[in-house]
Amino acid sequence: MGVIQRQAIKGHKLAPLKGDTIPRTWLFLDTETEEKIDGEVTYHHFHVGWCCLWRRAKDETPESEDWTWFLSAAGINAYIQEMAMRYKYIYVVGHNIFFDLQASGTFAFLTSEGWRLEFYYDKGLTYILKCKRGTASMNIISSTNWFDQSLRKLGKVVGLEKLDVDFKKVTAEQLKKYCYRDVEILVAAIKAYIQFIQDHKLGKLALTKASQAFTAYRHRFTDGKIFIHSETEIHTLERAAYMGGRVECFFIGQATGGPFISLDVNSMYPYVMKQYSYPVKLLRVAHSPTIKFISEVLNSYGVIAEVVLSTPEPAYSVRIKHKTIFPVGEFTTNLCTEGLRYALAHGHVLRINKAAIYQMEDIFTRYVNFMYRLRNKYRKEENGVFELLSKYMLNALYGKFAQLQIITEKEDISGSRDYSREIIFNLTTGHNLTVTRMLNTEITQRMEGEGKNSNVAIAAHITENARLLLWNIISEVGTDRVLYCDTDSIKIRASDLKNVNWPNSKTQLGALKVESTSQKLY
Repeated sequence: MGVIQRQAIKGHKLAPLKGDTIPRTWLFLDTETEEKIDGEVTYHHFHVGWCCLWRRAKDETPESEDWTWFLSAAGINAYIQEMAMRYKYIYVVGHNIFFDLQASGTFAFLTSEGWRLEFYYDKGLTYILKCKRGTASMNIISSTNWFDQSLRKLGKVVGLEKLDVDFKKVTAEQLKKYCYRDVEILVAAIKAYIQFIQDHKLGKLALTKASQAFTAYRHRFTDGKIFIHSETEIHTLERAAYMGGRVECFFIGQATGGPFISLDVNSMYPYVMKQYSYPVKLLRVAHSPTIKFISEVLNSYGVIAEVVLSTPEPAYSVRIKHKTIFPVGEFTTNLCTEGLRYALAHGHVLRINKAAIYQMEDIFTRYVNFMYRLRNKYRKEENGVFELLSKYMLNALYGKFAQLQIITEKEDISGSRDYSREIIFNLTTGHNLTVTRMLNTEITQRMEGEGKNSNVAIAAHITENARLLLWNIISEVGTDRVLYCDTDSIKIRASDLKNVNWPNSKTQLGALKVESTSQKLY
């Protein structure tokens, strides 16, 4: 068909980022606690702690480390505040730092000292607390924002084994050394993280690995082609098409005929990001378009559409009560470009209710090639931490295109010692409201609408392409032979490996590899 007639679409371009700022002053900490049991409740109280104040080199001033240990919560809290007031802007980092601060009474201390909460986010492994007092400010961060693994595993990655102690018999000196090593691991990991960012020119420091991947992408891999539209009606259509990976049991019970193997796709999401073009600009909306029209559009453009399907094969995802399922029969769902092409080619589309049409571009090949080369390079060099960071940069990017906007409202509650967090569930809308009261401030937060620089159409295409790739593998092997699948992997009997036609390689992007074997599966 000819060129699509475009509509006037409001929005803005996803601008490249130029900054490469890395904070200079860092305070790493870890604490050990004493347990006190009162009935069924176990209380943890501060026992010993270590802090390392790291000042990065600047101009002619070399880097410095200042290590201090503490035997009281009052001591460590006073030290944290003293460093913040002295250097005005510091990052305070701990592994699962909320536990350390809670056990140390830090929140109550900062409240009494007049600190005010500026921002708070605590979900899963991500923890961010920003607070101010006068001209001083602190970013309190959990290292799990960047490294989502245990401190023991992280220690192995950076070459510093976590120590072992028997907490029932440990001496004060042994506990002191144990805590010190935990901070050593933190310091080594964050130094490596910063070096990785700087060595590869990945922009300024971001507060999570996903944000870092997005920052890196915008800093050196995007050229302003991506357009962020503000059409609320189409946001709803796009958001409905954004669904997660496929997790399904094709066999329930204890399987026979082992041994069994797990096959994983190497970097599945980066593979499909490189393999396909993605929507960079919304061009127009079509209501109740004909199947013929959309079939012609797909020759030159991308589409997200609400469709009615009739299918004998469970190839298409549907979201029911916040769960993703893969039904057969007749149903309505939302498909992206490749899913729609597949459905049309197999005669599964009964009608199309609405469609958004996009200009498509290759926007990820440079990024994926760069990061995958780094990952293979560092794997060969046995540089575990840089290999891990390369993996994070590959896998964490796509989700940022689907980020929701966080609406934050703040209220001054000075004089109140209230320290609480309340989550209000709206069972009608499915949206939550979080009210946090601490550090002389009440913050109310809710997720509402698309993030400023989100393009959920891109994320929806990526996850659909990944689901279709997995379905192609499953359908070739046969649903009667596949026992289980999870996002980027399948479990089968080793005897059925001969039925797998997908490329097999330990290192090739997008190829299958044997991840594990087992004698039992149930």
